[in-house]
Amino acid sequence: MYHNNARWLNVMGYFFFFWVLCNLSLAGNIATCTLMSQAPKIDGKIDEAEWSEASRLTGFVTLIPDKRLSKVHTSAYIGYDDQAVYVAFVCQQPPHPQSKSVWRTLKLITDGDLWRTESVEVLLVDPKEKTNCYHFIVSSSGHRYDEFNKDRKWNGQWSSAVQENEKEWSVEFRIPFTTIEKINRSEPVGFNMLRNIGGESGQIVTWSPTGDLFNDFGMLNIGSNRVIHSFEPTKKNSIGRRFVFANKGDDTHKYEYTITSIRQADKTPVQDTKKEVTIEPKQTVEVDETIALLPGKYETALVIQNVSDGKVVLKQEWVDNLPQELNVELRKYFFNDKVEPMVYFPVKSNEAQKGVVTFRLKQENKVLYAKKIEAAKVSMKSDDPRYKPEMGKQIKCLFDISRCDVGSYTIEIESYVPGEKKSKKAWLYFNKPPKLVGSDSQLGTEDIVPKPWLPVQVNEKTVSVWGRKYEFADAALPTNILNQGQNVLADKIQFTGRCNNQPLALKTIKTQMVDSKETSCTVVSTQRAPGIKIDSTSLVEFDGFIKVDVEVTLSPSSKLDRLSLEIPIKDEYATLLVANPDTNERGQNLPWPNWSGTPNGFLPKDKDVSGPFTDYLWIGNDDLGFVWSCGSMENWSLKNKKEAIRILKQNDHRVLQVNFVDSQPLKNKFKFYFLLQPTPVRPPSKNDVISNVYYYYDFYYDKKPMNVPPGLLIYPGRGNLNPRRGSIGMSLDGTLEAYSADPSRLIWIDFIDGAGSDVEVLWDRKNGILSLGKKEGGKHLKLASLANVKTLPQVVAVNWNDDNTVELLADEKSAKGNGVLFGTKPLDGTRLVFSGGVYVKGVVTNDKPQSVISFENTSDTLLLDRLTHITGNKAFVPQTHPIKSADQPGFSGGRIYGFKEFLPDGKIWLSSGVENINWFEKWRKVDHVDYILFHEYWSEYDGFLRTDKYDAALRKFMTYAHDNDLKVILHIVSVVGDTAWEFQTYGDEIWAEPKRCGYHRTEVDPQYSYYDSRAGKWQNYLIYLVEKLITDYDIDGLYFDGLAYAVKDMNRWHGAGYFDENGTLHPTQQVVETRNYFKRIRNVGNKYKDDFRLDIHVAVPNAVTASVADSHLTGEQYMMLADLAYEGDIRKCLSLDAFRANCVGKQLGFRP
Repeated sequence: MYHNNARWLNVMGYFFFFWVLCNLSLAGNIATCTLMSQAPKIDGKIDEAEWSEASRLTGFVTLIPDKRLSKVHTSAYIGYDDQAVYVAFVCQQPPHPQSKSVWRTLKLITDGDLWRTESVEVLLVDPKEKTNCYHFIVSSSGHRYDEFNKDRKWNGQWSSAVQENEKEWSVEFRIPFTTIEKINRSEPVGFNMLRNIGGESGQIVTWSPTGDLFNDFGMLNIGSNRVIHSFEPTKKNSIGRRFVFANKGDDTHKYEYTITSIRQADKTPVQDTKKEVTIEPKQTVEVDETIALLPGKYETALVIQNVSDGKVVLKQEWVDNLPQELNVELRKYFFNDKVEPMVYFPVKSNEAQKGVVTFRLKQENKVLYAKKIEAAKVSMKSDDPRYKPEMGKQIKCLFDISRCDVGSYTIEIESYVPGEKKSKKAWLYFNKPPKLVGSDSQLGTEDIVPKPWLPVQVNEKTVSVWGRKYEFADAALPTNILNQGQNVLADKIQFTGRCNNQPLALKTIKTQMVDSKETSCTVVSTQRAPGIKIDSTSLVEFDGFIKVDVEVTLSPSSKLDRLSLEIPIKDEYATLLVANPDTNERGQNLPWPNWSGTPNGFLPKDKDVSGPFTDYLWIGNDDLGFVWSCGSMENWSLKNKKEAIRILKQNDHRVLQVNFVDSQPLKNKFKFYFLLQPTPVRPPSKNDVISNVYYYYDFYYDKKPMNVPPGLLIYPGRGNLNPRRGSIGMSLDGTLEAYSADPSRLIWIDFIDGAGSDVEVLWDRKNGILSLGKKEGGKHLKLASLANVKTLPQVVAVNWNDDNTVELLADEKSAKGNGVLFGTKPLDGTRLVFSGGVYVKGVVTNDKPQSVISFENTSDTLLLDRLTHITGNKAFVPQTHPIKSADQPGFSGGRIYGFKEFLPDGKIWLSSGVENINWFEKWRKVDHVDYILFHEYWSEYDGFLRTDKYDAALRKFMTYAHDNDLKVILHIVSVVGDTAWEFQTYGDEIWAEPKRCGYHRTEVDPQYSYYDSRAGKWQNYLIYLVEKLITDYDIDGLYFDGLAYAVKDMNRWHGAGYFDENGTLHPTQQVVETRNYFKRIRNVGNKYKDDFRLDIHVAVPNAVTASVADSHLTGEQYMMLADLAYEGDIRKCLSLDAFRANCVGKQLGFRP
């Protein structure tokens, strides 16, 4: 997401490969390239005698997901002589090899994406001159690719040959030292070997499993050592290695080898061997250090070093995966002191149905708990969101471990099926952790009213919050809403329906205010009709949020045919619609976001709109609006789910109708809830401008011309306006956009810093009045006006003089008046805005008043921006950048994408690969940046509020930034990376079910990231981490990318999901928990810093979950849609009404 709030600096990077080279790390495996007395023949045939003096390397591991030994075997040889380095691969054919017919028909090529087919790769890097990277690829069909420093045009002199049969294919390389001339062979060399098994759709395996493909490398020692080291894969049900020392030289060598293994599941050490071995001249010594173990995954490392000089000659790391006899899985719920082993039991025969599974929880071979479960008594239907019937029958056992001490435990699973010779067993392991520090934290739960809101006021049956007043005359639902002094409802909000074949005529038995305090007030009511009682409880909070809990009780013989909520909204406050999309499908003629085919934008004027359940729906105009929200359809009884929500057209208003019941409920008593939120939610900020406007007009202009629908054009006031005297003019083409706001603001000088009163030119089309005035106290004070302006003028302009006179011009008409537009007030904090839903052909400002407005350069011209008509469909694009000179003070910021290390004097390496620049000073003094938004790579854990690896670097970064008067906001995404130990330990309780990957991070610190639900104890822990970020690093704010959405979730372990009457599990969206999460962050942030920033990036701005945010950024969804279906042209898929609806700036408290 590109964030441009007044002036956001974007340091997005050049080419990632360059960044990699600037941050090369040799932390991986180590090998020795041995001296060969005779060069092998490069014919593709691996002759063991020819390669007997080369080091043999095996143990290729999967890069993704967890560095396991590949099931498809690959081995390599590496050696050298005075002329060249020699490399060979022997590659077992994959089970389903990719067709190579296309590649075989091609002519020999030297440059291409050969990694997309079955191929091997060799990388050699000089770690001192980090940009010196040589990359060679050969495919199984013999095609080649090479590059130097990512330069595809580079063609080195080297040779290769391939041979292939049904079982394997082999390749030999000869790489002359003259070709890799930047490599210093007298020093360790950055080195790695890779294999692309099956091509692009297959698997990547690598010799050195550190980091990503082009980041951290292994190390290769090129020396005269004549001792060959090689090792072989493990035997079945064993770990460790058999390895060989072959001394081809004339000297005696002594080596020390260390081999260690730990069980991956619970980190229990299972092997720790350290021994010495002496190798006489011409002697070969075989060492076998394999040990038999129970099935599981084991992390193993082998290190061999020369005793005489301590030099490591071989280091290799891998994960052994010893297969289980049964298909088993372990879920860990440590927050709840539970573990749940499960087996997927095959039920293909009647005998299998009679099977018995025994679960035993053990510690040090002592059975603590045991349970037998008969397969016949377990249903094939599972409430597990991850379960699929093809897995077999899911048999699971829940163990309570609350009485178990912290430590390591084993679960033994034994399956017995009558008729089988013996039972089958499997073993699972876990470490019960100590209580997670911070998981019981109550940080941020203080019952306080944050700034800028005011305490809740209660007067009889009226509740007042900032800008809004709710009347509860006869129920716990508002009977009237006064929003910014306007009555927005056409009638009261009420329940309607039919019960016992009669219209629902509810009578209120009682309504009372309870638990009134500064932060909230609770309203309770009871309503009755024949055969039905409805109890409602409404919690009204300081920001206008209303949570309504409803309990419906039916008499035993009653039949409830329909129950709905109806919210009648006056037409003038129901012109725009925003709803969370019910589908992610998008493309040509399929605007997105859309709800049931109705795109966010104008609410259709002359027809009803209906659609399925959505968790968020806003109806409003440019000034006011109304939100309905809910987390699920729990306890709703609907047959017609396609019309769960309807927007009905009435004579002078719209009715938002939410249908809870259209068929008889199975229960006589049921509960549900919903949320209401009139907008705007807070007073407008004085110094923040809505970022979407700048984002909308700034981000794409530097790329290419494109269609521009009418909207806002923004320029800085500083340098473009003379405060003493001057002129502003705009040229129009006479065409109006369908724009409901009246009067339309055509010209606007906006004092975003609050130093002066805004200047406006308003056009009241209905009455034909064009007026120039100043906005004071929310009112337009006229200084000059023109009557009978029924059609849009071709030119509109304003003059002002130092004698305090003003003039308004429209084509041939003009009107003069008296008044001071700017006086001596500085224009540093102003912006010049052209808008009003009109097509603009050009804008101009001058240093002196102009009797005739000319759109040509003169000696008095300060700003001239002609707009070129480029498509013939009323679409234009400025020729110059509208805000490239925007250097006014006020809120501003920058964005950087990660760092690895810091250089002296505040100079840093950035992901852009640009070095030796004092970025902090440049940002502050040249770009006038106040805030830096640091993207997700400030942490090695995706989306997580903690860093270990970059702790020292982040502290330095914060110090340098604050020393230069810059504030720093850290970026957090809506997923959690699977490399964090918290994820690995508590994942089953925290991620949203069914578990789904939201992002695959490959560039830096590779990992898969999964959606989590920030609720319960996990929420407590995250708030604890927020406080630590503030206290440990002195951060100035947080930017949450996508977290305002409450994800669909069926994980019952943190309160999500619900079962319907048929026992089927359905997802919920924990809207209230998400809201509480941001409220707590706001409280914690403001506890330490009054100006702590909380920024949100969303596709649909959410006034319920994130009302306490300082900004809501949106628009990226249109960029993606443009790239997908409109050839990158955002103007074709983002209409003005969609822009206005999705960027409801002042609805959320921001200046429009």
